[in-house]
Amino acid sequence: MAKRDYYEILGVSKSATTDEIRRAYRALARKFHPDVNKEPDAAKKFSEIQDAYEVLSDDAKRARFDRFGDASDQGSPGNAGPRGTYSWSNVGAPGGFRADGFDPDELSSIFEAVMGGSGGGGDSPFGTRGRRPSGRAGARRPPAEPVRHTILISFDRMANGGTESIAVSDGAAQRTIEVRIPKAIDSGTQLRIRNAVASTGADLILTVNVGQHPILVRGEGAQQGKGLDLFLTVPLTVAEATLGATVTVPGLKGRMDLAVRPRSDSGTRMRLRGQGLEDESGRKGDLYVTLSIVVPDPSACTPEQIAALRTISESQVPPRSGGLWG
Repeated sequence: MAKRDYYEILGVSKSATTDEIRRAYRALARKFHPDVNKEPDAAKKFSEIQDAYEVLSDDAKRARFDRFGDASDQGSPGNAGPRGTYSWSNVGAPGGFRADGFDPDELSSIFEAVMGGSGGGGDSPFGTRGRRPSGRAGARRPPAEPVRHTILISFDRMANGGTESIAVSDGAAQRTIEVRIPKAIDSGTQLRIRNAVASTGADLILTVNVGQHPILVRGEGAQQGKGLDLFLTVPLTVAEATLGATVTVPGLKGRMDLAVRPRSDSGTRMRLRGQGLEDESGRKGDLYVTLSIVVPDPSACTPEQIAALRTISESQVPPRSGGLWG
């Protein structure tokens, strides 16, 4: 009987990449694994899936199959090589890979998915990439403890994102890895970099703290150092607050003009929409500007300026008149 099309069995095209073939195989193997799927033909389908993957995951066998419709060395069923057979005795044999080219790593990931991970006892014959470790038979080596590191990035790096170089101790040596910092990351955020320590496979847990800006403040109160909103205090002269003015203020994207209305009091808050931080998803915060009137130092004023201030004060109605002020 003619063999089925291996591409059809795995549900992939003839131009599929190795990764696409591997993903299709794993999904189907989990679905039709005899320990999970109790349908009468599950074992047969599982065997077909294995056969298809054994051929399509091997470049030489795949090339013969594409050319002759068969993966044997001679291009005929009578000369077919050894088949990859699923059994508990041969998938965990020493040496890492079986003689027929089938990778036990694939079955390892399927076994863990079917049985819920390591099963608590660590007795899976698929542990440690097909090799039985020393000590108790079948014992899995515990994962390496993650390495922890803290860095301080600049406010500009936080606002714009980018990469930071991190020195990681790897045994007796050190190596440098590049870590991508997302835009608008909150101060104190922890990033996990998988397998950062090559010798042990340990992850790196990186705590990212953000330095302060000379003028801009991120967040307010308990949320300081977080969120997308920025806060700025703008000092004004008495004349600017009284008469109104256009003043230049700093922003993330450069300097911009701010129109101050006449008779602006200290503590007046203005909201500039979309002028805050922008995160990876494109969300933007606002810039909140608080006005602060700076009173001139009398010792720095000329006699004429002091006289002018007195004249203005005497010509105005006192701000504490009426009501309870008497």
